[in-house]
Amino acid sequence: MMQNLFAALQNAVLSVIDITIIVLFFIVSLLGIAVSSAIWLLSKSFAKNAEKEVIDIKAEKVWFEGK
Repeated sequence: MMQNLFAALQNAVLSVIDITIIVLFFIVSLLGIAVSSAIWLLSKSFAKNAEKEVIDIKAEKVWFEGK
């Protein structure tokens, strides 16, 4: 009888540990997706800003060459 109680307690503790590991893995995965999405959005906005600067420089060259 006592052995069954210890086995049940051990199984309960191990299942709590398993669930904790699964939840932590899920949270880390979501965090990784969030970080990679943020990096992608930042790089996209930096690329847009760089394009605007290049276009402005080209427009200035054309403007001054025409005068």
